[in-house]
Amino acid sequence: MSVLLGILEALSVRARRADLPAIRELLALDATARGLDVGGGAGRVTALLAPTAGRAVVLEPDGRKVAHGRA
Repeated sequence: MSVLLGILEALSVRARRADLPAIRELLALDATARGLDVGGGAGRVTALLAPTAGRAVVLEPDGRKVAHGRA
C-alpha cells in the first residue's frame, strides 16, 4: 500500500508544482513564519515550502499517509 500512496502523493505534488511560486508569494513565508498544512497527506508540498518558513507542521488524520510521510 505504501508504494501506491507514494505514487498518488507524487502525482498530487506534480499537479500543483506550477502553483508553488504563487503559494509562496501569497503566504509571504520568512524565517519567522509558522505553517500548518491540514490534510497534507505525506507532507510533500509542505516539505517543498518548509525551507522558506521558520516551522511547518502537517496535520493528517489518515495514519497510512502519516506513516508514509515518516518513512
